[in-house]
Amino acid sequence: MHWFARWIWNETNGLSGRDVAEKNGKTYLDLKGYIKSATLEESKMRIKIGKIGGKEYVVTSDELNIILNVKKKRGEESKNPGEEYLVPDAYFSTLTDCIQYLVEAAVRASTASSLTKLAEDIAEIKKTIKEKLKGL
Repeated sequence: MHWFARWIWNETNGLSGRDVAEKNGKTYLDLKGYIKSATLEESKMRIKIGKIGGKEYVVTSDELNIILNVKKKRGEESKNPGEEYLVPDAYFSTLTDCIQYLVEAAVRASTASSLTKLAEDIAEIKKTIKEKLKGL
């Protein structure tokens, strides 16, 4: 059974004992054998990348993924106006894949009118990412 179908079935029919795991007092769902966390607060990594193509990115992680998040602010009508929060944009198995995605996002957002300018834009984003990842 596909993991999403299994999750829907478990949600509607109640979870069996083997589908729930406890870790540090928090409950995790077991989806096809993987223990996953659903909260960003438990992220092991938090790297602020900065703005690329009009979006402000933050890289976080969980037990299985490198997660590229977009930082957003709550609207004036929300319960906590102005509060910043993260929305997952993409999931990766390696940091290298995440970096490649960021470089490609910069290329798509570039306003370059020549290959030389595009190469400069790519070099700049690679430099920015390298600076953010120093010390890892």
